[in-house]
Amino acid sequence: MSVYLFILYQFLLFIILLLTNLFFGKLIGPPLELIDVLATILSLPIYLLCFMLIEKLYKRLSSISKRRKVAFSILAFLLAVILLTTIENLWYEFTGNMLF
Repeated sequence: MSVYLFILYQFLLFIILLLTNLFFGKLIGPPLELIDVLATILSLPIYLLCFMLIEKLYKRLSSISKRRKVAFSILAFLLAVILLTTIENLWYEFTGNMLF
């Protein structure tokens, strides 16, 4: 049961990190301007929150070996990318506009 819980938590955290990167990544460009600084300041708390949750998750689920955690994290990342890609493709089919 703890393995499934670990994969679910990692999956949700990767979705949060990927979506944050998608939305704030558009605002950050090569010439450093005020909007770049604001986007970085707004995205930092989200990243810090995710990393704090990952740390708590790793401590709570200490029964899983580190090798399995890495393998399950890679699996969760791939599942998150597949889910976001599927949502993007379905959105494009229905509306004709890109979502991300």
